[in-house]
Amino acid sequence: MAMMRSHTLIVILLVAAVLTGCTKEPDARQPAPEVPGKTVMATFELMRDFEQSVEVKATGTENVSTIKDLWIIQMAPDGSKLLQAPVYIPNGSVKAQGSDFRIQAELQNLPGKIVFVANTGSSSLYSSLTLASSEADVAAPIKSTPSEAALFNGLGLPMSGTWSGTPSGGNFSGRVGMSRA
Repeated sequence: MAMMRSHTLIVILLVAAVLTGCTKEPDARQPAPEVPGKTVMATFELMRDFEQSVEVKATGTENVSTIKDLWIIQMAPDGSKLLQAPVYIPNGSVKAQGSDFRIQAELQNLPGKIVFVANTGSSSLYSSLTLASSEADVAAPIKSTPSEAALFNGLGLPMSGTWSGTPSGGNFSGRVGMSRA
């Protein structure tokens, strides 16, 4: 009888230990799942998708592949509408990482297509786009230059790139090849 009580006591203690280890609280070591449609701070690496072969002697050491300012436009996968207002990152806010650039922007955690347009020199170029704007509206603005020399005025050459997927928060969302206009 004493032996049976000690086994029962041991079983009760084991069950109590197991139950105290179980909780419905999320594990603090695990990242919280991302909720679709919420914003996340997404990080992208913008890479040159071309050979830099232009040498500019008139202005010294002008780097034609520098990103001075950047527009980030997040669209539905089919390009039929925007998922949020365009994000503008002004001159000096895009950080170089060697020959590439790393940027962070608050984006919708939804599948889609993201267009990156660099070196527009305009903080208003895409500001009139609405959520009803389409891919055609994004492609419509044209930057004209009076001459080829005007491209080397310190604003950098216009570049663009596209990334498709679902932006995620954390250290890295994706790489984007930037092509010169």
